[in-house]
Amino acid sequence: MLLPINIFYFHRPKEMELPYTSINMEYEKSDNGYVIILKSDVLARNVYLNSPLKDLFFEDNYAR
Repeated sequence: MLLPINIFYFHRPKEMELPYTSINMEYEKSDNGYVIILKSDVLARNVYLNSPLKDLFFEDNYAR
C-alpha cells in the first residue's frame, strides 16, 4: 500500500543547500501500465518526469 507523505521545509528554497544526488530509476509492468520507481540517497527536491510518449499520464506521486 502506498501512503502519501507531507514534507515541510523550514527554509526558503534559495536558502537550502541540498547536496548533489543521482536518481536511480526502476520500472515494472503492472495491470494498468507501468510503475516507475525513483530512488535517491538524499532528498531530490522538485523532480520532473518527462517522456516523448504523447498519451503518457503520471497518476500518483507517493513515497513507498
